[in-house]
Amino acid sequence: DVWQINNEIDVHHPADYSYNEFEKRDKEFIEAHVKAASDAIRSKDPRANITVNVTGWPVTDEVQDNWEEFIEPLLPY
Repeated sequence: DVWQINNEIDVHHPADYSYNEFEKRDKEFIEAHVKAASDAIRSKDPRANITVNVTGWPVTDEVQDNWEEFIEPLLPY
């Protein structure tokens, strides 16, 4: 199974999908949110594949840099 936690989590708040311009506290919240969701999913399916979706059209160097900065801390989950 593949589970996607949120949609465009880099620009939308996970709680209500409102637009969000992220600051450090937001990234900490998102990391905690993704970890909690991953832990819950893996408690039922330890072999689950888990992903998050980020915004990114059109693809530019700036967008790719944002992906790397945003997703790297989430890789352990």
